[in-house]
Amino acid sequence: MKKRIATALISVLACTLAAGCGGSPAPSEEKLPPAATSTPEVPAKPVTLKLFIAPAVPEEYYEKRIAEPIRSKFPHITLERIARGPKLAELLASGNAPDIIFDGLTNLTPTLELDIPLSLDDLVKKHKFDLSKIDPGVLKEIRSYSKNGELVAWPQMTYLWALHYNKDIFDLFGIPYPKEGSTWEDLSELAVKLSRTHEGIEYRGFSPSTAHNRLQTQLSAPYVDPRTEKSVIGANAGWRKLFQFYKDVYSIPGNYPAGSKYNDAGKAFNVDKKMAMYPNLLTLPDPAKGMNMGLTTYPFFKDKPWVGPSGFMEVMVVSKTSKNPDVAFQVVAHLTSDEVQINNAKLGSIPVVTNPDAIKNLYAGNPLAKGIDFAPFFKLKPAESYGKTIHDAAGSKAIIKYLQEYIAGSIDLNTALNKADEELNMSVDEQKNK
Repeated sequence: MKKRIATALISVLACTLAAGCGGSPAPSEEKLPPAATSTPEVPAKPVTLKLFIAPAVPEEYYEKRIAEPIRSKFPHITLERIARGPKLAELLASGNAPDIIFDGLTNLTPTLELDIPLSLDDLVKKHKFDLSKIDPGVLKEIRSYSKNGELVAWPQMTYLWALHYNKDIFDLFGIPYPKEGSTWEDLSELAVKLSRTHEGIEYRGFSPSTAHNRLQTQLSAPYVDPRTEKSVIGANAGWRKLFQFYKDVYSIPGNYPAGSKYNDAGKAFNVDKKMAMYPNLLTLPDPAKGMNMGLTTYPFFKDKPWVGPSGFMEVMVVSKTSKNPDVAFQVVAHLTSDEVQINNAKLGSIPVVTNPDAIKNLYAGNPLAKGIDFAPFFKLKPAESYGKTIHDAAGSKAIIKYLQEYIAGSIDLNTALNKADEELNMSVDEQKNK
């Protein structure tokens, strides 16, 4: 039962963090001598660090993956957790600014907009931390959030993506299960066969995702040109492809029956159990949930083989206002030590370190993972990073609005993209004039 609860906590947190979700090329990571694999000990005098947890993180998750490792390593450091509720701007105004902020990377825009993140590059050099320990793709993605390619956050864990499918629905219609290496186009063909009414029940094939940013990052489609600060939605081929693909999927007869809602895949698959395929962050099959669920690799576009979403990870931000930046760095850096990363992998956190032992220990001892070969899921590589800006949240809002109108047939594709451009550019101008 404890293993099932732990797995459920991981799923809840993953969905929360990943919901938010061109620029200067990321500089190559500086590799220090192999001997410099950890930061030196901080002075053992009592220090209190305020830690703001932005998403709704379950207490058990926080204790096991963050609080306990820090208490064990640094008994003189007290983490004062700021209760979720107030926004960062309110905390800053009240004089209760946090030293460290925990959030999903794709949700980092508000933090960047407030100019909170401290560049960690100098602290990396000062404390002789060997960046070759960290997955270079992870570091490159974090740097894409800064105009100057700075390390504005520190990674804690990333995610695996998977295609979940309801075996009972496939068996009901005598259709073979989706195969490893299936493309989005393959899933569309399957959806045509699976979207049908049987004994009064309307079954659906699949939905592209629970949020458009999965496919958006998979297509490396930016919202704004960081150099000109102008919307590039209408000019980018990736956005046109995304809009058209969503339209095609929602237009499959029976795949979007009356009462369905935009991006309601989670409920349709997990609760109603009427959707056959569910592409999302990997969740282990749990018989207690009343579904005969199968897993295979997350779909990719035919012209982008084995290219998956990018940028979905948990990060720690050290605040510029912190009076103890060295200690704060010591804390976040320890969470990427081999010891912590291996332990957290056993709990189901996907490591960000290059140590192969961390991957080997993924879900170790969890009965729900028995018999699952996780190797195929690691074949999917993150898409190429693109330059992020503080205007991306406004771009996402515009996309959601006009994508739904396009799916509903109230506007055509060109109009949808043009309107998204116009709305985003207006938002950029308003931001500049504040």
